[in-house]
Amino acid sequence: MKTRSKFPLGRGMSALAALLPVLVLTAACAGPAALPEAGVDWTLAAMPGTELEGPAPTMTFAEEGRVHGSTGCNRFTGTAEATADGLSFGPLAATRMACIGPTVETEYLARLERVAGWRIDGESLVFTDGAGAVLMVYDR
Repeated sequence: MKTRSKFPLGRGMSALAALLPVLVLTAACAGPAALPEAGVDWTLAAMPGTELEGPAPTMTFAEEGRVHGSTGCNRFTGTAEATADGLSFGPLAATRMACIGPTVETEYLARLERVAGWRIDGESLVFTDGAGAVLMVYDR
C-alpha cells in the first residue's frame, strides 16, 4: 500500500532532514567553550577611558578554570568560566594590603565583573562587555 504525505518533502527539505542527525550529534560533541591559554602571563596594557597609573595589573589562566594575578597592588585568585555565550569570572578573592601611590585596582576589579567575552588579537588578550565594547587589553 502506497501512501502519499499531505506535506511532501521537496529536494531541499529532504537534504536538510538527512543532515539533522549529524547537526545534533555535532552540537552534542562540541564540548565547552575554551578559556585563554593556560600558563601565559598577561599584563594589562590598556583600559579605555582610564589612565593606567602605578604597577600594571596581571592575569594568568591556570588549568581547570582557575585564574590568578595582581591588581597592581593586591593579589587575587578565583575562577573563570567560558560558555558558548562568552566568558565570566566567578568569585575572586583578593588580599587587602595597603597600596602606596595611585592604583587602578578598584576600576580593574569592577571591569572584571563586567567581562562577557574575550578574543586574541595578535599578541594581545582583549576582554569585552556584553555589547562588545573593549574593557581591557593585555599584552604577553
